[in-house]
Amino acid sequence: MSGRLFVFDPGHEEALRLPQGQSYTPPKEVRRMMLDLSPLMRLLASTDDYIWLPSADGSAQIATHEGVLLEDLSALPPLLLTPWALEPRFIEQVRRQATSLGIRLITPEVSSAYLTLSHRRSATDLLEYLDKHWARVEELAPRWIMPTGETERALRELLEGFRLRQGLREVIVKRPYTSSGRGVMAYDLPLSDEKISSLVAACARAGGLSVEPRLRLVQDWAAEYYYTEGEARYIGLSKFATTATTGAYTGNELQSEQALWAELSAIVGEAELEALVHAHQDFLIVRLGRGYEGYIGIDMFVYLDDAGRQKLHPAVEINVRCTMGVLALMAYEHHLAPNGSGTYQLIYGKPPTMRQLYQEHLAQRDVFVPLTFPSEQSAFYAYITRSNTR
Repeated sequence: MSGRLFVFDPGHEEALRLPQGQSYTPPKEVRRMMLDLSPLMRLLASTDDYIWLPSADGSAQIATHEGVLLEDLSALPPLLLTPWALEPRFIEQVRRQATSLGIRLITPEVSSAYLTLSHRRSATDLLEYLDKHWARVEELAPRWIMPTGETERALRELLEGFRLRQGLREVIVKRPYTSSGRGVMAYDLPLSDEKISSLVAACARAGGLSVEPRLRLVQDWAAEYYYTEGEARYIGLSKFATTATTGAYTGNELQSEQALWAELSAIVGEAELEALVHAHQDFLIVRLGRGYEGYIGIDMFVYLDDAGRQKLHPAVEINVRCTMGVLALMAYEHHLAPNGSGTYQLIYGKPPTMRQLYQEHLAQRDVFVPLTFPSEQSAFYAYITRSNTR
């Protein structure tokens, strides 16, 4: 097996909607994430692997799996390019840049099955599959509005139906290709004419919008898989946190798989949770065949129904890429297993805030593990805290 070159390209899912040949420049925030958080890829790397570390001037450096920068790249063997998420434009950009550094890359396949599953509609398809093969969840499935001459009428009818038939006061509207809370919008019903017009325009730009009820969320969860040779291998549960306003990811609870499984199965049921994992796997195998290799995370959440009972939404989103939940699983294995517990935190803020945080914890290495190392220009920082019971 070839050594791998891990490259962090968050947010590039949005480029998948663009026609072939059209260029894509990620937003400033995404570019900052790439600069600040690339060292996180060390959590995935093994002995023969390397990490791509971009610089603000557009250049890049290569580090070993331990984070040691390489000065001489001439002895590197051909490496399997392993990005956070597959995106053809970014893959080609890194390949060209690596070639200029004298590095030969083996690039991954970007199949039509992968592209189809990366569309947010795939979560709707999964819910329909689960409704037949797991439990009655059809009412959770998003409704889709497509850009046509009747977009405004269809949107008004859908929203009015939600309001009258289901008594909803809020809905969630999502763009087809987004991640980390971007492109996810909450609206109070009824919508003003101005907001309706804004959504019609957004639908035309994005190529469609999904609309779904806003439920009373209690806990965020995900089921993480590794897909290879036509099989979806279950690797663990992820319990994570998001901001109440934007839904952006902020961190994970770090516990053993046994503890996380016991917590979620107490809500869902042991047999039901096992059946859900099997149903996820079957759906992924049918949809992907042998057209992908890499991580897949299926986001879920626990919510309260109208009677105040806890229920599981089993397929909020399918992330056909690595996820922060996967990194949290790896962080647990590296730093806390087999019996420790703690938190994996991703923070966004001005550099002085992060510098102060680092200084406060520097003398407490027994409970604080920095995963990235911010500069004065940094805006993102990741670390682990753990209990003193270890």
